[in-house]
Amino acid sequence: MFIYGMWWRTFKAYAFDSYGVVVSDKEAESFRKTFFRQFPELEYWHKQAKNEARMYSQVVTPLGRIRYLPNIESTDKELQGRAERQAINTPVQSTASDMLVLAMHMADDCIEADYGARIVGEVHDALLIDCPEEHAVKCGLYVKYVMEEIVTQELARLFGVVLDVPIIADITIGKGWGIGKAL
Repeated sequence: MFIYGMWWRTFKAYAFDSYGVVVSDKEAESFRKTFFRQFPELEYWHKQAKNEARMYSQVVTPLGRIRYLPNIESTDKELQGRAERQAINTPVQSTASDMLVLAMHMADDCIEADYGARIVGEVHDALLIDCPEEHAVKCGLYVKYVMEEIVTQELARLFGVVLDVPIIADITIGKGWGIGKAL
């Protein structure tokens, strides 16, 4: 959760509300400090994102989307904190969303023609595809290829965005959402 800009007090409440785990103030602060000691580049990136948002009252994603952050300089610390987290998360989440939409567009016609499959939904960074059982593995491998390889090539071609991290798509095949086996 710290990766998304969560502060230690919020972590403390999250641990209790989500898992019934009681964490002291000192423990929550220690967890956060330890996390950023392990990933110092991430803390630097958080600071950079917040500073840039303060400078321009907005954040621009790698694909050029703009999110305005009028509360980044708010005197209300809760509103300001929310805007800071939006400055940190927007470039990542928006780009992931754009990549998923691109994958959907690129895979849709082919999976229908070749496998009798169709995209029936998406949730955050996941696609739900209805496919005849006999074509499920081939369809899943094709969609994985599109998501991992073709989308990254298209980001470079269309937007000049070259990712320096691998994109890994996990495929699960089953009778329903959340029930299945990893491919």
